[in-house]
Amino acid sequence: MKKIFIDGKAGTTGLRIEERLAARHDVEIISLPEALRKDAAARKEALNSADVVFLCLPDDAAREAAKAEPEGREAKFFALYDRLKAEADYISIHELIERFYEYSGFYDVVTVMTGGERRRGNLDMLLAKAKQYEATSFSGLYDFIRYMDKLIKYEVDFGEAVSGECGKMVRIMSIHKSKGLEFPVVFLSGMEKKMNRQDIYKRLIFHQELGLGPEFVDTTLRVKSPTLLKKTIAKKMNEELIAEELRVLYVAMTRAKEKLILTGAMKKPEKRYETWQEQAQTIGEKGLLFSYVAKAKTYYDFICPLLFSGKRNSENLLTGIFTSREIQLSEQSFSGQFYLKEVGTKGLEEELQFVEKTKEELLFVLEQLGDKELEKDSFAKELHELLVRQEAYIYPYEAEAKLPVKVTVSELKRLALEEEEIQETLGTETAIEALIKESVEQEAFVETQECSYPEFLLPEKELTGTDRGSAYHRVMELLPLETYIARSSLTMILDTFVQEGRLRPKEREVVSEYKLWRFLNSTLGKKMQAAAKKGKLHREQPFVLGLPANELYSDSESTELVLVQGIIDAFFEEEDGLVLLDYKTDYIHSDAKEELTQKYKGQLKYYKKALESLKQKKVKEVWFYSFSADLDFIVDE
Repeated sequence: MKKIFIDGKAGTTGLRIEERLAARHDVEIISLPEALRKDAAARKEALNSADVVFLCLPDDAAREAAKAEPEGREAKFFALYDRLKAEADYISIHELIERFYEYSGFYDVVTVMTGGERRRGNLDMLLAKAKQYEATSFSGLYDFIRYMDKLIKYEVDFGEAVSGECGKMVRIMSIHKSKGLEFPVVFLSGMEKKMNRQDIYKRLIFHQELGLGPEFVDTTLRVKSPTLLKKTIAKKMNEELIAEELRVLYVAMTRAKEKLILTGAMKKPEKRYETWQEQAQTIGEKGLLFSYVAKAKTYYDFICPLLFSGKRNSENLLTGIFTSREIQLSEQSFSGQFYLKEVGTKGLEEELQFVEKTKEELLFVLEQLGDKELEKDSFAKELHELLVRQEAYIYPYEAEAKLPVKVTVSELKRLALEEEEIQETLGTETAIEALIKESVEQEAFVETQECSYPEFLLPEKELTGTDRGSAYHRVMELLPLETYIARSSLTMILDTFVQEGRLRPKEREVVSEYKLWRFLNSTLGKKMQAAAKKGKLHREQPFVLGLPANELYSDSESTELVLVQGIIDAFFEEEDGLVLLDYKTDYIHSDAKEELTQKYKGQLKYYKKALESLKQKKVKEVWFYSFSADLDFIVDE
């Protein structure tokens, strides 16, 4: 049993590590009495007796503690730590994880362990989760760790990597990804798929060695024809394409250890059979004629003529075993038995005669027999009972199947505002069903319009109300609130944001220096500046929160967890709790306080719950600031 020592386990990180490891029975955690927790000799002894050590300490304290390691491995560890820490500032999270695997050799170590393929698959899955996280609006290593913690806390099942060692299974992959792997049985499907020659048929073609291949255009006669150079380049490109396709086909056909099954569908196969049979007569010692191979359209065109030229144990052209046939592909050969079979609708009629009967038809026939006849035939009776049970079966998780896995706070706010209108309009249709239907209809509807120019060449569109709100949020994220901001300097600050590429010129135009100055002189603005000077202000804080569906949707009774994702505009810490704030640019019709509270109370509820869960502290106040009304106020509970 491996021994683990957590130095600094009284801190937040240490407590979380200990909590995770406490559930395992294959490790022993070395604990120090409270009186010896800061005793250097006791810590050194614990560190030396442990197989694995977690240093949950500040950098300097961790380096000092690691010096007690007797074999001097701390220098190598901190060299790796410093290298990754430096690179973390400019590379993505998944790249950071990949470099940790590479620099530490951890990926190779787990590969040679028992169940190495499965362990390696789990490491690959972590990389995949990092890429999925980066595709969202979130960023940063700290938030990624918090994101993974939430997934674990709310027991989100994202599976476990399964290896070939783990029982029977089918793996589906591209030919390129299969390179270097072997399997007992391999299905190579899509043999009828045509090779991609689009680059060869373009009006202007290009080859890395031969250059450009243009067409000749006679503007007088208004005709065009390929030049000799284009024909030469096209011929060269086709030869390279065929060579590459043969190499790919060779890779695919060498993945099978015991049996290789080639499948494909084709229209009017009789003509193809005649062509292949004709080519089979021309095969020489070196295989198929080059003139035929150069015109091949599918993988079938490479394989089937060679099969037709072999010896058959059947007179039927389409069915038989071809023995001792050698197939030459890309300077490689295959030999053995090849079995060719055409599977069409005619050949399947007898096999599918009973299967084609639907459950409804079978049930109808059995019910016509009557109870007496069913009693005489036990099989018919059992089949009848089975079909009746299946017909009466109701899937118990139908409601859960309609629930989204993850929603944003904005979507929930829109749902709350529109739910009454949807219910009145659609009658018995639920709010969830209505939103799903609306989403599908929006995706299905594509507005057709003529567009002579690509979008990036068109004049920049006018900013919408949403864009205006985003512009103010961006400025509020960037403003240096930890320093004094004079009214006269606001213009220069905003212009600097534009010059640095942090704010678009169109966004700059809609942001008013006067509105910002009014905010900075408000009660909330002064509180934020004071918190920023103390390093207690946090802006644009992303979060993921797991909540039961019945808390999110009024028409749902399910307790299934749904992930709620959002970004908190800002919050700051005071001695007696947290202060949550949200700023809005909505146009106010009458009473700003009443209107904003009524409109966003649901959204603030999720922000408050997420923040308290994130910081493990109580939110004592929730503030709103309206840029439209130049007003700040505390939201009543």
